Amino acid sequence: MIEWRLTDRANRVGFFACLAAATVLVSPVLFGEESLLLMVSVLVLVAQAWRLALARELTVRLDDAGIAKQLGSRHWRLAWSEVGSARLIGFLGSMQLVVTTNDQAGWGISDRLAGRLPRNSRAIQVPDDQLPAVEQLLSDHGLRAA
Repeated sequence: MIEWRLTDRANRVGFFACLAAATVLVSPVLFGEESLLLMVSVLVLVAQAWRLALARELTVRLDDAGIAKQLGSRHWRLAWSEVGSARLIGFLGSMQLVVTTNDQAGWGISDRLAGRLPRNSRAIQVPDDQLPAVEQLLSDHGLRAA
């Protein structure tokens, strides 16, 4: 069994992207142009950034039963039989284990790396010190992290 907790990099990217977009959209309002649409957009982006800030800690567990990921209140679990393939990719300085399944994952900035992955793939951030153990566990279950 391998388990770790860390701050999710993809979630942080979404947080800062929401804040940056809200800053851009609020600037016309600050310069005197009143727009209800812009104000509502800023409010929605700030609310989304707040939600992402509350769900920043990622908990992952890989064991004989499968893979479990929890980010904030959202969580999912995959049995090893549901995993078709696995690979490791880099995403903004972090290593991500990407698993492919038969079912489609729901939208999540952390699971699909902000739309970079197809719908049948899910990403899990792996700390550098856990990479050898993750690769060993994957090979124990007949998967090779390419």
